[in-house]
Amino acid sequence: MPKQKEHLSIWMRIEDVDDYEEFDLAAVAERLAMVGVDYIEQHSKFGVHCPGTRLTGHNYISLYWGDEEANGVKGLTKAEIAQTNEYLAHPEKYPFMPGYRPQRNPAR
Repeated sequence: MPKQKEHLSIWMRIEDVDDYEEFDLAAVAERLAMVGVDYIEQHSKFGVHCPGTRLTGHNYISLYWGDEEANGVKGLTKAEIAQTNEYLAHPEKYPFMPGYRPQRNPAR
């Protein structure tokens, strides 16, 4: 019998004060924006950091794909980090982001 594919979720913890929480990529960006993060870089297999802030070095952000118990399986891809940075750089475009501003249709 073929092995069932394991369901993975994105897990994140900011600093050591938070618990690990399950997110989708849009919610990751929303949570990061709420704590003042506007750009992330890969730090380790299971973490990212925000250069120029307190969230760097050993105080990085745990962010990875994991199983239902939050055990790390793989890191985010470069494309997933780039998409998160797009959300953070242009929150006005995305309804789920703090700072969203609906675009008005130009007058005709």
